[in-house]
Amino acid sequence: AYRYWSRTIITQTVFDLRRAVDFIESRKELDSKRIGYYGISLGGIIGTVFCGVEDRIKVPVIALAGGQLNLLYEEKALSKEAKDFVSIIEPLNFVEQISPRPFLMLNAENDEIVPPMMSKLLYNEAKGPKNIIWYNAKHRDVPLDKVYQDGLNWYNAYLK
Repeated sequence: AYRYWSRTIITQTVFDLRRAVDFIESRKELDSKRIGYYGISLGGIIGTVFCGVEDRIKVPVIALAGGQLNLLYEEKALSKEAKDFVSIIEPLNFVEQISPRPFLMLNAENDEIVPPMMSKLLYNEAKGPKNIIWYNAKHRDVPLDKVYQDGLNWYNAYLK
C-alpha cells in the first residue's frame, strides 16, 4: 500500500477537485461556465491531469510544472516498472485533452526543482491555443506578483 501512496494521493486529489466543480455547479450564485484552474508546482502537475479529465475547467493556468515525471529523479531514472506505475499520473498523458481550451504555462528558466526540459516537454505536447511565459528565476524565487498577474491577464482574456 505504501508503494502506491503518491499515486493514490494524486488520483484522490483529482477526484476531490472534480467534486469541487460539482459543488460550484450546484451553487446558483456562482457562474459554473467560468471556472478556471491555477496550479503551482505540484498543483500544476496535478492540475494538468485534472484539467485533462475535467472539461468543465474553461481556462487552466499551470505554473512551475512539467511532464515526464521520471526526470525529477535525474540520474536515478525510473525503471520500466516505475514508469508504468507513474503513467497513470503522468501529465504528458493528459495535457492534449485540455485543447481546445486556452492553456497557459508559467515557468522558471533556472528551475532546479522542475527542470525546464520538463516544462518544454509538457508545452510541446499541449495543443492550442496555448502560451508559455518564462521568468529569469529559480523555482523558489520566481516573481510571484508577476506570475499571478500573468495568470490573471490570461483569465481576463479567455475566461469570459
